[in-house]
Amino acid sequence: MSNFLRKSRKNMNLKYLKYAIGEIALVVIGILIALSINNWNEKRKDADIENEVVREMLASLETDHELFEYLIERLQEKNQAIQQLLHLRERGHLISEDSLDVLLTTSRLSIAYSYDDSPYEAMVSLGINKFSKKELLNQIISYYSSKLPRMENLINDALKYYIPRIDAIEDQALKEKLFTKSFAKDESGEWAVVWSNDVKRILKSPTIEEYLLLNYELYESLISRMQQILRDNQSLIDSLKDKKSI
Repeated sequence: MSNFLRKSRKNMNLKYLKYAIGEIALVVIGILIALSINNWNEKRKDADIENEVVREMLASLETDHELFEYLIERLQEKNQAIQQLLHLRERGHLISEDSLDVLLTTSRLSIAYSYDDSPYEAMVSLGINKFSKKELLNQIISYYSSKLPRMENLINDALKYYIPRIDAIEDQALKEKLFTKSFAKDESGEWAVVWSNDVKRILKSPTIEEYLLLNYELYESLISRMQQILRDNQSLIDSLKDKKSI
């Protein structure tokens, strides 16, 4: 009888052990399934965030692209006006006061280099590790953290070099009365140089020639820099569009 009871208890223990192992296995499987679902949800959220960042960054880059194109066009317009003035001076041709005023005013139109890096800042704050395409991520980081600031520094360096020299020549032109005033507001309310009405004297002036040549050098330098950042901008736009099409 005792042998039977011992055997019966042993069978019961084995049964409960198998049951316990089965319960543990079910719990582990449940945990693994929950973790998998959670990981899938996290990846989906990260993908949604990444896609939203790409959309915002593309819109920002395209806006900057239009601005860069406009600035290049404006700089080229300035240099075209300078070339016309230098050609008139070389040929000894005269033009009307109004035409001269238009060319001189165009030759010193101002520009303001700027860009929007808010989508990149948003991406950094959200965590760049959420970006799945590492090669594209490296291109984004290089553009925003290196190329844009570097170009801004190069432009500022060019301005710091040329503007004091141009200002000094403008002061000399004022002393020679090639300007009737140093600055005055035009019809649109913007500040502009008021030139002497002596067309012949202006076109023959060595001071004005130096003034035009310095401006031309500055604008050529700025055009070259702006064209480079425009190419970098377009390259990133193309890469982001390729990413969206995947």
